[in-house]
Amino acid sequence: MAGFLITDYLREPEKQFSSIEEATRLTHVPEDLLGAVIRVESDWNPFAFNPEPKWRWMWDVQLDKPFRKLTSDEIHDERPPADFPKLYGDQDQEWWLQQASIGWMQTMGAVVREMGCREPSLLFLVNPASSLYYGASYLRKLGQRYFKEHGWEGVIRAYNTGRPDSSAAGDRYLRKVVLSGFREVKLPG
Repeated sequence: MAGFLITDYLREPEKQFSSIEEATRLTHVPEDLLGAVIRVESDWNPFAFNPEPKWRWMWDVQLDKPFRKLTSDEIHDERPPADFPKLYGDQDQEWWLQQASIGWMQTMGAVVREMGCREPSLLFLVNPASSLYYGASYLRKLGQRYFKEHGWEGVIRAYNTGRPDSSAAGDRYLRKVVLSGFREVKLPG
């Protein structure tokens, strides 16, 4: 298909940033933090995809609220529950893509849905402009929630682990982001 652009098929083209500079200007997330997160998460590969089958926080796209708590059997089943909602197409696609991190910033599909994304498929996040929009917007949301008490350290940890406080996984991630170019945090020692 000559001249095909993924943006030709996006239903929400306004939810894109054309550059890291624009993302910084509109979200107030430092440019070097965005670049460092992209480097750590995908090494600038827009097609990066990481299934995370242990992720069990799902979003109900029909009711626009968290999906109900999964039963023990559902947690161990590879199929979505019969009542798991979808926007378009295949229920399995929605189920598995909500449990995956996609694109430059590797934002989880369920998080993107929570942020109001109504695209037919979460695979649109391979578009760098869309991945940057949702990743930077999510960092902004985490900043509004955690920056005052935890600083950038807590915001960065929460982007990876969901929690701003120090943990082995959060601290490892923070270290990677700092070593990848985020200069506003100083590592101990």
